[in-house]
This record gives sequence, structure tokens and C-alpha cells, in this order.
Amino acid sequence: MLNLDTATKIQIGRALYYTVRAMRRITGSTTDQARCRRQGLNWELDLSEGIDLSLFVFGAFDRPADRAIRRWLRPGMVALDIGANVGGHALPMADLVGPSGRVYAFEPTGWAFDRLKRNLALNPSLAPVLTPIHAAMVGRNDPPAPSYYSSWNFVDRGEVHEVHRGALRSVGDARFVTLDEMVAELALERVDFIKLDVDGFEVGVLEGGATALRRFRPPILFELCPHSQEEVGGSAVALLRRICSLGYEIVDLEGKPFEVTEAFIDRRVPKWGSINLLATAT
Repeated sequence: MLNLDTATKIQIGRALYYTVRAMRRITGSTTDQARCRRQGLNWELDLSEGIDLSLFVFGAFDRPADRAIRRWLRPGMVALDIGANVGGHALPMADLVGPSGRVYAFEPTGWAFDRLKRNLALNPSLAPVLTPIHAAMVGRNDPPAPSYYSSWNFVDRGEVHEVHRGALRSVGDARFVTLDEMVAELALERVDFIKLDVDGFEVGVLEGGATALRRFRPPILFELCPHSQEEVGGSAVALLRRICSLGYEIVDLEGKPFEVTEAFIDRRVPKWGSINLLATAT
């Protein structure tokens, strides 16, 4: 499995963006805005954005995670996408669970949430299946945050993160709620799968959803990003230990056990990079 650090991914993505832009200019397209159909779904994309460009070129955002989602989800399942952004995973998840299933997609930033809703509107058959919710999943004692990283733009020269080059976007009128509170509010009787990607705030989500996780035992596909954990005062080891304390074991996307030690993490995760992992109930 090839793992690249974030800086390398950004360099590759920027080169790909300028290549795609040049090719589109040849065919008469003069903007980065594009509507397209990929893997049976319709999308409204901004090709200067990393997530959107990946959808446009590869048909999916984060191919390894997409393959894992497709292995686990089945018709009729109930799934949560926590950190849904523009819907790069949420829409395919809704397509996979079908009319008898449900997907709840949580996105805190107004910028990404509006684009998630627009992409959903382009796929009306998914409207009864996919419910977008403008909310930040937090821990029980976590203070509200005014913004989160949700934009990775190849041409924006504004203020961006020094490592992953993401730009903060305002939460606007998003709700701040724990996973346990949301499960109760939605009256969920089952949760079959969770995709979790919240840029370092994973421990808070887990602590705020401990009751639901122990009750439903859903597999959790999550991103392990050590530098993001450290920025919020945690660590990669602390995140993995918290997941294990809830009765889970952790494997990589090839099904191999992932050791909960700093040495093992250093070997498997590139410095300033990340890796997708899967937590399954023991």
C-alpha cells in the first residue's frame, strides 16, 4: 500500500489540476466549474478543489476509502458520514444502501454543507435515503469552534494550514451536538457503519458517542493523522487506545492488524501524512 505525505499529495494534486485545466481550455472550457457524472452519480464540482478534482479525474474521492466503503455497505444498512464535506463519500454510500437504507451526513462548515446539498439535489433518487445535517459532532465538554478546515484549493493564495494547505471555513449556524444526542434525536434503532474524518477531533466524537458505539458496534472507517491529533492536544496513540477501549480492534484496509504503538505508527504513517484504518468490534 502506497502512503504519501501530505506535501507530496499536494504537489501531485496541483500538477494534476493544471494539466486538467489546460486540457479543458483546449476543448473550450474556461472555468473550473464542471458538472459531470461519475459512477452513476451527478456532481457539481470546482476543479480547483482537491476533493472535487479527485472525483472528476478518478470517479471517487480517496480511492482506498471508497473501496473499503463498497466492501462493507449493503442495501438496507444505516450509515453515518461524520465529516461529509461536499458528499464525496456520502452520495456513494447512499447509492450503496439503496431505497431501504439510510445515510446521515454531518458537515459543520456552511461552505461545504451548501455544496453537499447541491450535489444531493442533482441526484433526486437519493433524497429519501441521504439526510444532510449541518452539525459538528463534538465531545460532551468540547467548546464550540468557529471554523474547521474543509477547503483544499490549488489556486487560493489566502491563509492556509502550513502542512496540509487547508483553508478554514466558518460553521455559520451549525449545531454542536454529540453522537449520542443525535442518535436519540433521530431515533435510530441501528447503525451499521460509520465513516469518520474530522481532522483531529475524532476522540471527541468517540467520547460523545460512546453509548451508541457500545450499543450498535458499527465498523468505523477513520483517518489516522498524527499531526492533526497533536494540533488539538492529543496523539495518534491516544486515539487508537480510545477506540480499543470501546471494544474495537484496528486493522488496515488490507485487513492486517495495526499495532497501537508509537513505533508502529511511525513506520506505517508518513511524517506529516495520514492513513485510513478500520475499527471492527471484537
